[in-house]
Parts: sequence; C-alpha cells; structure tokens
Amino acid sequence: SGPTCAEDGPGRWLPKPSDTFRIFGDLLKPSVGFKMIPMIWYEMMGVNKIVGFILPDWIADILPGKYPVHNSDGKVEPNFKSKVLDVVTGEFEAFKIPVPTGHIWDSFLRVFLGLSLGIIFGVPLGIFMGLNRFAKGFFDPLVELYRPVPPLAWAPLVITVFGIDNVGKVFLLFMVSFSIMIISARAGASGTQLSKIHAAHSLGASRWQILREVIFPNSLPEILTGIRVAVGMCWGTLVAAEFLAGTTGIGFVENVARKYMQYEVIWITIFVMGMLGLLFDLTIRKIIDKTIPWRGKGYENNLDQSLLKIMVKPFKVNISDQTIKDIYDKVKKYPWHEMPNDGGWEYGTNLNYMKEISKYWISEFDWRKHEKEINKF
Repeated sequence: SGPTCAEDGPGRWLPKPSDTFRIFGDLLKPSVGFKMIPMIWYEMMGVNKIVGFILPDWIADILPGKYPVHNSDGKVEPNFKSKVLDVVTGEFEAFKIPVPTGHIWDSFLRVFLGLSLGIIFGVPLGIFMGLNRFAKGFFDPLVELYRPVPPLAWAPLVITVFGIDNVGKVFLLFMVSFSIMIISARAGASGTQLSKIHAAHSLGASRWQILREVIFPNSLPEILTGIRVAVGMCWGTLVAAEFLAGTTGIGFVENVARKYMQYEVIWITIFVMGMLGLLFDLTIRKIIDKTIPWRGKGYENNLDQSLLKIMVKPFKVNISDQTIKDIYDKVKKYPWHEMPNDGGWEYGTNLNYMKEISKYWISEFDWRKHEKEINKF
C-alpha cells in the first residue's frame, strides 16, 4: 500500500473501497496473488496424485510375494506387487482435473477437515456418554479437563509436535470441535424421553432400531447446533494458528499484511473470513432444514412417525417418508386420537390404536393375512 502511513494517504487504516477492491482483484490473479500465491484459483492436477494421496503405501506391502530385483543384465522386471505400489504412490499416467488452490482454499480445507474429524469421533462418543453412565463418568472428566483451556494455549505445543504443516493445524481444529460435538451429542442423547424408548421396545424394535429411529433423531437438533458453534470456534482458532506458524492461509496473509501496514489487505482478509463463516452457517442451516424439518415444531410428530415405521417394518412395507408424514398428519386429527386416558404412542400399550393407524396408513396391506403378527405386539 506504499511507504507512507497517514490518515489521508494510501496507508490509512480505513482505506477507500475502490482501492480495496482493486487490490482484492490483484490478489485473485494467479500472476500476482499474495507472496506469489493467489487468494483462490485452480490448477490442473493429475488423478494419479490424488490417488497417491488417498491410498496408503502399505496396501502394496501386505500383498503376498516380493518386490522385483534386478537380474543379471541389470534390468528390473516389474511384477504385480510393484505395479500395485506404483498405483498407491501415484506413479502412473492419468488425465488431469481442475483442483482449487490458494490461501482461501487452504484455510477452508483445514477447517473442513478438522470439523469433520471432530464430528466423526465426537458424535458417537457423545451419544455413548449420554446413554451409558460408566462412559460418562470415565470420559467426562477427561473432556472437561482440556475443554476450558483456550485453543491458543495448545497451539505452540501442537505446532512443535506436528510442525507448521497442515497436520498440526488440522489436529488443533479437531481438538476444538471434538469437545463441542461430544457435549452436544451427549445432551441430545440424554434428553431422549424414556417413554419413547419404552414405546419402541413394546413395538418390538431392536436396540439398533431404537438408536437409529428414536435416539439419533432426538439428538440431531443439538448435534447440528453444536456444529454451528464449532464452525465459529474453528475459524477463530485457525486464524490464530496461521498467525503463529503458517506459509499459506488467510491468517498468514493478515499477519504479513499487519507487519507491512497493508490495511487494504487486512480489511480484505476480515471480509473473506466473514463471508466464509456465513457460507458455512448458511450451509448448516440448509442441512438443518432438510434433516430435521420438525425443529421448532415439537419432537412428538417425528418420533411418533419413527415408531410407526418400526411397527410396520416386520411386514416389509416400503412407504416414503413424505407419505408417512402426510398420513400421520391425517391420523392425528382423528377424534379417537385425542381420547382421554389413551396412552397411544406415548406408552405403546393401546393395541387398538396401533391397529387403527395401520389399517388407515397401509392401503395395500392385507390386515387379515398378518393379524397374527400384529397381535404379537
């Protein structure tokens, strides 16, 4: 932004919008960028490099046989094992595809990987802690021991152990999202009504069906809310980690711009981080609307429909979720649905109630043929 620094010069802390957009356009150019790296662009990468990055080398090691050695003429004849090694290491010819690159993509990918790992490992452990008192008593002190520690306190140690490469930053983001997802999933699982679980038991549901159809849907609102919280925490932690040690990323760009008082670049990084955070949040909101449409409308309807699916599953009747919702909306308006002293789905004890719903819901269901199976409930 120039060698001068004054309120009316190009180095002022609140630059002109025109100057900021012009510099942002230059940063997007692959020929200019920031430190010769564009903010966001693409490069043509061979599929062989992607395969070599995904597949581990030990796949070739566990195959029977030995790797080829040179013969008396000094030539090495490849065999099947060496060819597999070439595939898992990416040493083969393949076509190229466009792959995103740049500072914005690096930061985005680090947040995505750290958040994904936190969800993959945190959600099952949180649900397990919510359902098992021993697991809660064992893991809860360990989680609460490191959760209150600020992520920046862990950053120097993590970067020292894993280095300044992506592994250290992703692991730091994993630590942040891991504790948040454990607490969210545990709260959702422990908040499941026992009456719903008892109702599923009375309908003949297995433990896996109860977990999938009752407990997990009840935990989804808390889990997705935890993801929204974890996204914000991950972005703040990532920028701090890139401040401490980084060669690419939005935090690295802002740190270098701070040293040289490039205020236009600083404002650009702030705007980009805000837009990326908004993009993450809007995506999660869309996922919430698609996966838990009953949120804000009470859990009863969704869990009742889940119990209804459990009841008819032994009869191998395939009906879409939308049909379930439509039929349930009609069935719940029946006068006998509001009868007093009728436990209904709440306790799973009214056989006539289940029969009436099944008769109405399954238009192609031969009731007399399966009357014995129904009476087993």
